[in-house]
Amino acid sequence: MALGAVLSACLLLTVSGCKKSSGLDTDSTIYISNDSGASVRVYLDGTLEATIDSDDNGTITDVTEGDRLFEARVEDTDVLLLSKTLDIEADSTNTVKIYGPSTLRITNNYGEIIHIYDEDEEYIGDVGIGISLVLSKITFGSHTYTATRASDAEQVSTITFEVTDIAEYTWTITP
Repeated sequence: MALGAVLSACLLLTVSGCKKSSGLDTDSTIYISNDSGASVRVYLDGTLEATIDSDDNGTITDVTEGDRLFEARVEDTDVLLLSKTLDIEADSTNTVKIYGPSTLRITNNYGEIIHIYDEDEEYIGDVGIGISLVLSKITFGSHTYTATRASDAEQVSTITFEVTDIAEYTWTITP
């Protein structure tokens, strides 16, 4: 009986000595939403973890705790869209949203206040005389915007442009 107790104690010590530390054993997850307009490859600490189509979601599971480098690159061109350090805590849920990388600077040289609408005819905002409005998070792909006079809603300008790279696109509205 005493031998059994000694063996049980040795077994207990051996098993507890094999337990991983909390820094290595985790059930943390990263949920990713890709709103960039392009398919992206997602890397964690330089290792390819997933490819996520445009307007789709992905998940990285069993992420170890600590500071982890998260990168998202356009699938075809390898253009870096997002690079950030994530502080992963044990048994946590983390969310990363990948936005469109570009901006559109709209400058009103028309001489009147104008309204801006997107391709779905959704109102974006007003641009005062001699003022610029910057729209951020413009996705890859084709975009159309329309400007109307605030005074009578008459269309004064339309722009269609293709976002193919990370850039600031400009649209100057003149009479």
